Amino acid sequence: MSVVRNTLDIINPDEGDGATARQGSINFYGFSNGEDDISDVFAGTAADISDPHVLAQILVDHEGTSADDKGEIYIKVNDGDDGQSPSKTALQVHSNAAVTFSNDILNSATGAVQMAVGTTAQRAAVQGAIRYNTTTSQFEGYSGSAWAGLGGLIDVDQDTKITAEASAGSDEDVLTATAGGTTTFTSNSTLLFSNQSLTAKTSTGALLTLQTSDTDIADGDVLGGIKFQAPNEGTGTDAIALAGSIVCIAETDFSASENKTEMVFKTAASGAEDVTNVTMHSNAAVTFAGTVIESSARELKENIEPLSGSLDKIMAMQGVTFNWKDENRKTLGKDIGMIADEVSEIFPELVSYEKGKPSGIKYSKMVSLLVEGMKEQQTQIEDLKAEIKALKN
Repeated sequence: MSVVRNTLDIINPDEGDGATARQGSINFYGFSNGEDDISDVFAGTAADISDPHVLAQILVDHEGTSADDKGEIYIKVNDGDDGQSPSKTALQVHSNAAVTFSNDILNSATGAVQMAVGTTAQRAAVQGAIRYNTTTSQFEGYSGSAWAGLGGLIDVDQDTKITAEASAGSDEDVLTATAGGTTTFTSNSTLLFSNQSLTAKTSTGALLTLQTSDTDIADGDVLGGIKFQAPNEGTGTDAIALAGSIVCIAETDFSASENKTEMVFKTAASGAEDVTNVTMHSNAAVTFAGTVIESSARELKENIEPLSGSLDKIMAMQGVTFNWKDENRKTLGKDIGMIADEVSEIFPELVSYEKGKPSGIKYSKMVSLLVEGMKEQQTQIEDLKAEIKALKN
């Protein structure tokens, strides 16, 4: 046994700046049953002085490859099959004083994963402790004088689900993220991004799902939505608590065979709640609460030419009655309109196309055609009136 006063110096005489340069270590040896023991070593009768196995090691190494004196410490243990070279690093202390733990931090009494800061009194004052309870499969915080589930902690369940507790001692979840990549917000939870944008990227297209937890959906129930809020101005004179929203609402009482919905778009005026502007119904009908306005300023257009031959084109068109094949729109009953395929042969500018085929009609654009057609018809009427007057005279 060596006794050293104050300081024990371990020096590696080799020079170098590599990751394994200038190493120094302290090894802790032990003997197995039936092998030479330490008495044989001191007596000089041991068959093999290297026979003792290294059970653990404290290794000091140079950190990095630069020509500096950064050091790091490894505490290594033998897993039972390592012989003279313990392979398992339990703890690593870096040159910046950061500490890396390679495995769980266990409470020796309870076996719970635990990381505590300070004494019992300090933990009670600052709540500076957290541990994972293997019995309840959840994280616990130190509260007063005991460990307990605390609000805001994250529980990692055995089914790889992550849940955040809604309040102290409560089992009510506010967020659940499953192994399949689905994240669920419940219990009226609010997701707030402060001065940040939310961006979702996937290889197949990002999808945001909003789902109600209600299992008995009645007509008018909100299934999900997005709200847009604005803070009050400093004077408080223009308070818009809810600036607008997009809401999906049940259009009927839900059943196993019926679940019609409508999408509602709302906006708000100063100091007032949001009001419905547009409603998209389950039968594909759209209701506008106000006036539909289309951009039409001269400065937005070029190659402007007056319409001609409008009356002939109007006379060539045919209005029809029909029923929709689509199941949702069958509820509309008998409908009226025109056939896009026929209109495209007369006035292709009035028709929209999908994959090169006529798919819809721009009915609002027909106003211009009707105006010019009426003018042409009025011209014919004036000419006829002049002829009749001439014949009378």
